[in-house]
Amino acid sequence: MNRTTDLKYTTGFSLFFFVSLSLNAQLDSLSEKTQNKFFKNVDFSGNFDTYYRYSFNETPSATSMIFDHNSFSFGWLSLGLSKEGKKTGFATNVALGPRVQQFFGGGAEPLGNIRDLYAYWNITPKLKSRIGITQPFLGYEADEAHPNRLYSGSYGYSFLPPASLTGLEFEYKISSSVSALAGVYNSSLARIDFDNTKHLGAQLIYEKGIASIKTGFLTGEEPDSSNTFMAEWIGDFQIAKKFEIGSNIIYHYQAFLNDEVAEWLILTLYGKYQLKENFYAALRGEYVADPDAALFGVTDNGVTSFTFGLNWRIENLHLRPEIRFDNGSNPTFVESNGTDLTNTDGHVMLGVMYNF
Repeated sequence: MNRTTDLKYTTGFSLFFFVSLSLNAQLDSLSEKTQNKFFKNVDFSGNFDTYYRYSFNETPSATSMIFDHNSFSFGWLSLGLSKEGKKTGFATNVALGPRVQQFFGGGAEPLGNIRDLYAYWNITPKLKSRIGITQPFLGYEADEAHPNRLYSGSYGYSFLPPASLTGLEFEYKISSSVSALAGVYNSSLARIDFDNTKHLGAQLIYEKGIASIKTGFLTGEEPDSSNTFMAEWIGDFQIAKKFEIGSNIIYHYQAFLNDEVAEWLILTLYGKYQLKENFYAALRGEYVADPDAALFGVTDNGVTSFTFGLNWRIENLHLRPEIRFDNGSNPTFVESNGTDLTNTDGHVMLGVMYNF
């Protein structure tokens, strides 16, 4: 092979090499742009919680979660993904743990590990729509532990049926401080509504300055053919720079096919006092009127509950010790032998949460 041939092959190889490098660089750039475009405005989040609880009755709690006695136990691990576009987006949260089984069915129900999964469309600057599995608009306390003031759940949180709602809803911004929400949903007790029962719900929201007020209802037919109606009031007020109060009123009415009815009413008052930047004290007082034994299985019963807790946040770690006392007008709570009933219940516990 002569020098001319060597030069020809060398020149060709060099040209191929540089073209390949250029093409690879362009493909890498395109891939990076594609990835950046796909992951732009995508947020990943999560949280988990664990606790230790000691019951005065040496029994599991009567509220949700159903906390164990004298045990280091686990709440859940929840992971979320969301993407926000100019006009559309989606959000989903998937969780594992006892709280999922108690509220969303866990593996026993279809889609039972999904807390929410919905898409939204900002139709206009004032009108927004959501479709899919959403967090319910009813309820004062969140299903996640860390946003709440106290670790244990209230009776209102425990007995309000819709842990999530599946359907289509619209939210309209009436003014800078007033908005309204309305939707149609499957049964409040089912992710997939095999009985084709539907619920209608709505909420009116006022938020301005030191006040936040929400009032709403949810009504429809349940899979057992009973008709249910739930109405709620939520009020939050910043009384002073360090002091907040919250209020929650829940009314539930259910009519069955045999002409029997059941209704109950829950009144809850919250207090929060900020001691330091990352440290505050919280108090919750609650009264449950259960005349038809719908909640506790005891006719003409009333239950009061008082919970006091401290909240210390270290970056994203939350430490929440609390003490709780419950009392029923009739024997309501199970004693340590697992059969007899007593009027009182309570616990001391420590909740530990981390969110990211």
